[in-house]
Amino acid sequence: SERSKALAEADARQTQSQWAIAVGAVETNGSGEKAVWMAVKFPDGRSEAQRVTIRGSPEVQRANLTTQILDQLRRQLK
Repeated sequence: SERSKALAEADARQTQSQWAIAVGAVETNGSGEKAVWMAVKFPDGRSEAQRVTIRGSPEVQRANLTTQILDQLRRQLK
């Protein structure tokens, strides 16, 4: 979402960092599916947002989200 991208960009400015990651609040749709918006601000100035579906207990949700964030960063660093 544009909000998560704006948060990542603001975080990068505030911390004077080339990279930043922002994760939005958990959203639940009408069917009970939970998701969050995750955004990454890259050193070249662009930002990308991705909606990530989350399932399981809070511990499993955090672990899966962390894995997805790290995987996206890994792909960008290739």
